Amino acid sequence: MNDLNLLPKDLRERTAPDPWHVGAVALAVVAALLVGIQSNGVSSEQSELEVQAAELQAEAARYRPFIEEQNSLNTQLQELDQDIKVAQAVAGLYMPWSDYLTYFLNSIPTSQGRLEVSITSQIGISLAGRNDVAQMKKPVKVVFAFNADAVSERAWKDFVEHFENSPEFGIISSSARPGDKTGYWTFDARIGLIDINEVGK
Repeated sequence: MNDLNLLPKDLRERTAPDPWHVGAVALAVVAALLVGIQSNGVSSEQSELEVQAAELQAEAARYRPFIEEQNSLNTQLQELDQDIKVAQAVAGLYMPWSDYLTYFLNSIPTSQGRLEVSITSQIGISLAGRNDVAQMKKPVKVVFAFNADAVSERAWKDFVEHFENSPEFGIISSSARPGDKTGYWTFDARIGLIDINEVGK
């Protein structure tokens, strides 16, 4: 006997599953599984990263004292470098003034063991300028300026010739003039001395 379903097509009871409905459900299940798997993977990776971060923080804490000490040493080294530069700059400006003055005084000529020229003013000492080098025609390093008395005109001329002919000195001198009622000859002079490190070379 055959059963007839007289209901309209949209109201007839379905006897077999709808393939679209089954596909949609299957797709939803697969998507849920994929999301779950991905979520588990992300959670696992996040846990591993958290463990690595904790290990790195612990290692950083272990090395922090050494890093701080290294930074402190670097700061001290920079300060020492600055001190060295200052010391080198100061050393470059240093002049052995007393050595130059002693060398000059010991070079004043004598006659039979007596000084015939006496310096009557304070000796000024300074670095030689271009004009000094040009006028003395020698590479003088320092210049001594002073006033002096010579016992005679001949003593003054000997004094000037001594420093003119010396390879270590140069001289600029004004004319001497007889002193009032003293018998001495008064003059002023500028005497240059080459670098004492070059003396004797």
